[in-house]
Amino acid sequence: MADNWRKIQSVVNIETAPLKQAIEWYQGESIQLEIKVGNGVDLLQLETGGKILFQAWSGTDTTVLYVNDTGSIITPTSGLVRSELDPTETSMDAGDYNYIVRLMDADDSQIGTLLEGVLTVNASPSLAGVGYIGTTAPLSLTDLDDVVDTPATQGDVLTRQADGTYDFETPGTGSGTGDFLADGSIPMTGTFDGGGNLIDDVSGVQLNTTTPSAVGTVGEIRWNDTDKCAEIVTENGTVLQVGQEENVYARNTTGSLIPNGSPVYVSGATGNRPTIALADSGAEATADTVIGLVTGSAGIADNADGFVTTFGLVRGLDTSSATEGDTIYLSNTAGEWTLTHPTTASEYVVHLGVVTRSSPTVGEILVNVDSHGTVIADNLRHASSALAARAAIWAGDFSSSGTVAMTGNLDLGSNNIVSVGTVDGRDVSADGTKLDGIESAATTDQSDAEIEAAYNNQVTTVSQAEAEAGTATTIRTWTAERVKQAIAALGGGGGGSSDWSVPFTAQNFSWDTDNASGAIGWEVAQLDTASFKATGEGLQNSTATQQSGTIQATFATPPNATSLDATNAFKFVLFGDSSTSTQCKYDLTLYGYNSTFGGITTVDTLTGQTITTADTPEVLTLATADLTSSTLFDYYTVSIRMHSKDNDAIYLIGGSINGA
Repeated sequence: MADNWRKIQSVVNIETAPLKQAIEWYQGESIQLEIKVGNGVDLLQLETGGKILFQAWSGTDTTVLYVNDTGSIITPTSGLVRSELDPTETSMDAGDYNYIVRLMDADDSQIGTLLEGVLTVNASPSLAGVGYIGTTAPLSLTDLDDVVDTPATQGDVLTRQADGTYDFETPGTGSGTGDFLADGSIPMTGTFDGGGNLIDDVSGVQLNTTTPSAVGTVGEIRWNDTDKCAEIVTENGTVLQVGQEENVYARNTTGSLIPNGSPVYVSGATGNRPTIALADSGAEATADTVIGLVTGSAGIADNADGFVTTFGLVRGLDTSSATEGDTIYLSNTAGEWTLTHPTTASEYVVHLGVVTRSSPTVGEILVNVDSHGTVIADNLRHASSALAARAAIWAGDFSSSGTVAMTGNLDLGSNNIVSVGTVDGRDVSADGTKLDGIESAATTDQSDAEIEAAYNNQVTTVSQAEAEAGTATTIRTWTAERVKQAIAALGGGGGGSSDWSVPFTAQNFSWDTDNASGAIGWEVAQLDTASFKATGEGLQNSTATQQSGTIQATFATPPNATSLDATNAFKFVLFGDSSTSTQCKYDLTLYGYNSTFGGITTVDTLTGQTITTADTPEVLTLATADLTSSTLFDYYTVSIRMHSKDNDAIYLIGGSINGA
């Protein structure tokens, strides 16, 4: 219900409950009351379907409840129950109230009382949020009656003990199970061992960027301040730099070791693992599927798994023959790279990457594989050069799929372009037939006037007879005059009127200024019962003298209305504390008049009406037969004079005027 809760948390021993606890909040806060129910040793197994009842009252009057919320069992197996209040439920007057929290079973029978005490509601809406337990200050020892900290030491944390109780301990020195209720940083002098458990719901992890640790064991995450990235220690002496490289874990099935930095291609798969072998530019099958360079100082042994860098740096190489910035290509010697761009028709051009460090022992290559193809047997693949592309075109055999850039005209002489497929996705033969059907005088980009003239030449204007009949199905154009004639002929509503209703609520009414003094308002709580609160215009007097007041409002009927509903012309929803005329009654008068204001007609008058059943909303329905005048008017004024006495009150909740 709310983004920011004030959480009120307690741990209750059902064997010794109820727990006396003072709680407080500010007006308009969202409140979440959480209770863990135990038996002094373990958390209690709660009945499915059970609930908690959170109630608050002022002084000794328990009949008027300012909080009356039914909470739920959140986790039956761990004894967790919760009650949630939104701002409308916490906006009572500032002051002190008494409260109680009861544990109920599925049959609404009380199991026991969990909490009770004083609830303080503060007027200033400050310190809203979470992290507080029954106080406006941060968690302190006084909020946990059964927990002590001797000696009290700053930085101690709350831990759960073997017997189910809680105690404060210095981190790393106690025997508790480590249920941290503290909020803040805990200094550590050693390794944090989670014992195989997860660290859950963490907003972020801050690595040490000042003095990062040296590369450690497999699975460790550390900061590399040289390359300015986080890195993960993997197998075979490799480190994955997050955001700066991509690796594939593959298996060597060649029968021999594949050294660090060797170009490889995907040769197949075993299980869910790709297999790799040495690639060379002279073999189409290997050059087409090059994925990168093997990485790891030890390489990948036969029938072992290791990493292939598909993008990023491979280190520890002999790059002494290259200058930093040189491009390297796949060589026609399997498993090697070359600085020479392939130019022969028998080789594929595969760009492997760029040398970023020239060294005989610690050289580095930035891997970025890009295959440009070649020309083989006069067939165009991905041409290694413009000259090779022209040679393939001159050979007249197009077997590749792609776009060939042209710098001049394509001259076919007297030859035709023959295609058994489509050109740009179109069937030229079929579309050509359509082109042949275009009129010789057809023009492009016709103006709006030309299009309108062509349409009007084909469609005529509807006649007055057709418009008034409203039955023709032939397409016609319509003028404003014909539309008006059709509306008039069809009764002004396009086919007659339909059912209509004019609803109203108590907020539509206003009080006469002649009302005597007394409490009048939109919402008045019952004084004799806490089970119902009526919303509407109310009249209430706390003295023994009869109190009266009049409310009235005027409503317009729809323009196309023709009559009142025969059985439900007027409806009124009322509520009263008493069904006797000496305590609650009302007089109802209905007036009607038309927009010409030629005169006002009394439609109906009811006097001395009483409530049928006290404390229950009821509906008063007037049929046309009940009215003095059943004529439909443009406007109706509803006037209700209500009378109440003592602590009883009468309300109008709402109603409606209805037509058929």
